Amino acid sequence: MKTRRVGYLLFLIAISVLYSSCNLGEETLNWKPSVIAPIIYTEVNVKDVSDLQDKRMKFEIDPSDLGFVSGVPVYVPPTYIERIGPKQIDLSDYFIDVDIDSATFKLIINNTFPIPIDSGTKIILRSMNDTLASSIIYQYRIEEDIPPESEFVVLTNLRDQNIPATVYLEIKDYRSSGGTLVTFSDDPTEFILDITFLTIKTVRIKTNNALQINDTLGLEFENSGSDSAIQDGTLSIKFRNDLPANVKFQLYFLDGLFNKTDSLFTDRISIPAGSTNSLGVSLTVGEEVAEVIVDAKRVERWENSAHVGVKFNANTFGFPGTSVTASNDLNIRMHIGGDLDLKISLNE
Repeated sequence: MKTRRVGYLLFLIAISVLYSSCNLGEETLNWKPSVIAPIIYTEVNVKDVSDLQDKRMKFEIDPSDLGFVSGVPVYVPPTYIERIGPKQIDLSDYFIDVDIDSATFKLIINNTFPIPIDSGTKIILRSMNDTLASSIIYQYRIEEDIPPESEFVVLTNLRDQNIPATVYLEIKDYRSSGGTLVTFSDDPTEFILDITFLTIKTVRIKTNNALQINDTLGLEFENSGSDSAIQDGTLSIKFRNDLPANVKFQLYFLDGLFNKTDSLFTDRISIPAGSTNSLGVSLTVGEEVAEVIVDAKRVERWENSAHVGVKFNANTFGFPGTSVTASNDLNIRMHIGGDLDLKISLNE
């Protein structure tokens, strides 16, 4: 019989590997009672370990970019500027480019100016620093005037696009009807573009490069109303890595002052890389098995921890050429099993 506390233990390990590569969006993990089978299976997709988390691009325009000073009343005639920018933005040092299947673009315009931004103004994201139509990844034409000192937000779904690691953001055909005796502040007007990668086709990852994630997460064990204890035993964790990247992982348990009280593995676990062809299709799989010795005192240290710290590294050191390609079908898979001796008592 597997108890709730064993469920905590197994699920903690599984979710910790997931968290090392995915943003859970929570400040605290609350472990609620549940019974989990002797074997847990989980996986992490290539998208989550290729620096493809949400990306933010920002382009700021100061009053001086329009030819005005801040802090004094000025007359602003109707204004037209053909092109402002572009601004070069580096999205990642880890990948070269990504072919997306679907993504969401969120455009936020924070107009701090005392004059409107008129309809017809365009925001354009390019793959190259040029003015060709073929380099446009995304563009949005403002359909209604954005009033002075206001915010505008719009969501757009994008499909079947290639996005390089370096992009260029520009404002095209900037228009404003101006204003009389208006005063600009020192705050710039912001054009913000957020990308959320939903699904990808392939990603080209630079060789001889590494992606490092160090993070901490609040941890709380909820009282389950039962009392069960692990006397001793061993957890066996098997990793299968499709990705063309070597993976290293460690999980630390921390007290309320962030002092380390224990670590999951004696040494950071190393999972060898798989290999792929030029289309990102898996050719070989890297495998590793780790054993975690468990006893009652160790579980008590884990339960008394206030935080967990995660160290995760994916690297392409030693790979030939300038890049490796990974498709959306690739994952890091993990199976967890255990041989545990239990002492169980139930509370009324």
